Amino acid sequence: MPFSLGQFAQDKDIDGAIAEALGSLDAQSFSFRIEARGARWEPLQALRPEGPPLHPSDFEVVTVHDPALDRMRLSWRRSIIEPLSGNVVYDEIVVGNEGYITDPDVALGPQPAHAMKSDRLAAVRRQQYLLHPQLLVGDALRRQQNTGQQVIRSVGRQELDGAPHEVVEIDASPRPIRLLVALDSNQVSRLVTQENDFPCGDVEIVVAFSHWRRHGGLAFPYEVELSWEGEVIHRETRRRIELNPRLDPDAFVLPATHPFDPEVAERGLFNEQWVHRATGMSAPIILDAGEVVLVRLSPDVVSIGGGIHHSLAIILDSGVVVVDPPQHEARSLAVIKAVTARWPDKPITHLILTHHHHDHSGGIRAYAAIGAELIMAEGDRDFITKCLSRPHTIRPDTLAAAGIRSTIQTVGDEGLSLGDGEIQIYRISSPHCAENLVVYVRSVKLLFNADLFNPGLVPPGVAPPPHWLTYSRDFRRRIEALDLDIELLVGAHGVPEGGPYQELIDFTE
Repeated sequence: MPFSLGQFAQDKDIDGAIAEALGSLDAQSFSFRIEARGARWEPLQALRPEGPPLHPSDFEVVTVHDPALDRMRLSWRRSIIEPLSGNVVYDEIVVGNEGYITDPDVALGPQPAHAMKSDRLAAVRRQQYLLHPQLLVGDALRRQQNTGQQVIRSVGRQELDGAPHEVVEIDASPRPIRLLVALDSNQVSRLVTQENDFPCGDVEIVVAFSHWRRHGGLAFPYEVELSWEGEVIHRETRRRIELNPRLDPDAFVLPATHPFDPEVAERGLFNEQWVHRATGMSAPIILDAGEVVLVRLSPDVVSIGGGIHHSLAIILDSGVVVVDPPQHEARSLAVIKAVTARWPDKPITHLILTHHHHDHSGGIRAYAAIGAELIMAEGDRDFITKCLSRPHTIRPDTLAAAGIRSTIQTVGDEGLSLGDGEIQIYRISSPHCAENLVVYVRSVKLLFNADLFNPGLVPPGVAPPPHWLTYSRDFRRRIEALDLDIELLVGAHGVPEGGPYQELIDFTE
């Protein structure tokens, strides 16, 4: 297929070689089937922010792609390791701008088969384009042919691991995608781009390709690693690749669909790895604000539920203290709005972060933007400071717009009190996270924690994941050492109203 690298090409001989190499990735006229196995890692679920990353799951996947008809089917068998455990088996089907998930794809709060929303669809398609350069290049060439616009071009040369590479840039959203093509082998070694991460802002995504082989008219890498900010989070080894396989027409049937929403799709596109990181953990996470439900625990204490993550609001004379900013900014903004509506004469003065894990810290910048003082464990200071100062240009948030300098207070072994001792904050360690803050509200004899014990999360008669039992037994031992008079335990997951302290005793016996 004719291909031009554009005005930036430096050498006509290399021009032709690179064009030939990219032509070998043009899958517009082919379908293909890949069997692979691999693993996921999660850097922001580690014991400490600096790692090493958690290994939450392994997987086997069969991907079938039919680019000519813009359809794909991904058949997953995921083995969940930590902190959840078990297996999930499901398919993701994408046809154009519609999609379907055939079975529960997560272990925590599983849903039956359901239509795929536009954000999930966009995230699935983007990850497949990043992992399969054949889809990426074929789509770029198709767009170039259809629009007459230069979509793919050479932008110079770069050394990688001591070897010269031609850098080919492809127009893409949210940022251009660059392919580094080795001049000695004419094979793609790296893919580099950026996307948004809620606490960390603009993050670099790098995909490394190796062990290339040709199948008919297409070249395929058999080893693929996707890195997030320098940490490998997805690795797969292709065991079998079949070009132009026999396609079962029923494989791409969508039993139900959602109307395509471009704005929702853009959210999934911009935050693509946020979606896949949650799926790799086998725990759902939504990209919209979700429902905000205020559950009154006392006149001055409200649990904030509405999803699988909860916050807590505590009223003092000076204002409102909120515990935990889970998920992302949209959720935090919705919680801030609900709290402000409930107590319009009380400013939110403090945000207490229980721990650094990304599903609990994702919305912290929204509280910094309203001037709340941020309270965290000593070991989380460097990570949160970086999150507050990192560029957020792909998806500018309220802190990026406000330009406010945040106030941080850390909690060490001596603990911290607010409101003349009404709120007592303690730092404890755990096998789940090296530094956690637990919050005790004296007037209600209430203790709030995240992840260590969640009343109501494990249904009666259901065996908990082994790691949860380990976390909860360690948690019980550590809070018994604090010698607090606890009547009510509230978790960041489970039921928002919490449960009696006796539940922890029964769970850990």
